[in-house]
Amino acid sequence: MRAMHANTIRTLNQINANFYAAVAADFDETRGTPWPGWKSLLPYCAGVKNVLDAGCGNGRFGLFLAESLDRPLRYHGVDFSEALLDVARSALETDSRLAVRLTARDMIEHGMAPACTSDLVGAFGLMHHIPGREYRRLFIRQLAGLVAPGGVLAVAFWRSSTASACASACSRGRTNSPRRSNRTTIYSTGGAARRPCATATITPMSRSIIW
Repeated sequence: MRAMHANTIRTLNQINANFYAAVAADFDETRGTPWPGWKSLLPYCAGVKNVLDAGCGNGRFGLFLAESLDRPLRYHGVDFSEALLDVARSALETDSRLAVRLTARDMIEHGMAPACTSDLVGAFGLMHHIPGREYRRLFIRQLAGLVAPGGVLAVAFWRSSTASACASACSRGRTNSPRRSNRTTIYSTGGAARRPCATATITPMSRSIIW
């Protein structure tokens, strides 16, 4: 399989950026509760003191950890959406258990910035926004390099199904039917905002990839 062209990657990334700039408020409103699967991480968090959340969005993973572990944590959230980081800042900085650092960074264009290692590095609902197999492989390697010795890297993937199932899910929600091209699906909110989601065939897993 040929690598995706760099110009295509930049174009898809810009579509994503435009999408989240347009729908940040709606995105936050519909994502106020923790993922149920996050509970499976808690047994691995006994020694966690600092967390890196790649693609943190509105910061709800930080709030989940603070409430679940109920102890002081250093939380570093990274996202390319300034609007969502503003939401995260408002939510996280009111929790006295969290020492919060939020960084605006385009991780697709510039990769992960060199940083101190973290006991827990997470990427949830992010990988389907990274276009190109090689980019995804590189990104996971970068994340792994930011894990402290004895720490945990947790990566969750959306499981893509058939095109008809995707279209059915879209019709039940607020999106139009998806438009597929080169294993990338373009979803529309029903207005002008659209976002691409890379698709891949992944063997079903009972949990996130954790190591």
